[in-house]
Amino acid sequence: MPLVTAADRAHRRQLGQILPLFALMMVLLLLPVAALAVDGGLILTRHADLAAAAEAAAEAGSQAVDANQLARDGTFQLCGAPDGGPGCGNGVGTVQEVVSATVVTELGLVGGTCRQVPAAALGPSGSSGCELALLGRCSGGGPPLGVKVVVWAPARPPILAIGPWSALRLTATATSWLAHGVGGPSQPAELPKC
Repeated sequence: MPLVTAADRAHRRQLGQILPLFALMMVLLLLPVAALAVDGGLILTRHADLAAAAEAAAEAGSQAVDANQLARDGTFQLCGAPDGGPGCGNGVGTVQEVVSATVVTELGLVGGTCRQVPAAALGPSGSSGCELALLGRCSGGGPPLGVKVVVWAPARPPILAIGPWSALRLTATATSWLAHGVGGPSQPAELPKC
């Protein structure tokens, strides 16, 4: 049997110490990475929900055609225009009502209403909300032919809610233009000229 010295025993103890140290270092390195992956995934999911709500609301709003105005003179415009009203003949309400109802349905908000603002003033204000603007193709005015919707909401990372990351505001924007010209002979073949 070989002779084991004190130096050999000390060396063997030192060799065994690296495994617990390595395991501890791996946990300390991988834990923040895993937390970042979980938080990032949840925030991306919330942003995707906001984007889907904004897209659905903009599309629904652009389909709120003022049927009375179309029947009167063949002009395509969206309900809620200055000369349109809540009973504009589309059976679903103004663009603001349609957009608000869609955002409430998509995001599960109760009693939410989207504010209608001029296109230049469109943007998030406050912690959460929804705004819409009617858009015309002509810079000097003309009938509204598009809808732009901005939806924003707070997002709080569940794990890494530290310092500036403790309160984030996510924003999603979508624009939809009125499509026409495929329905019947009373519809104009092209958009109004600017």
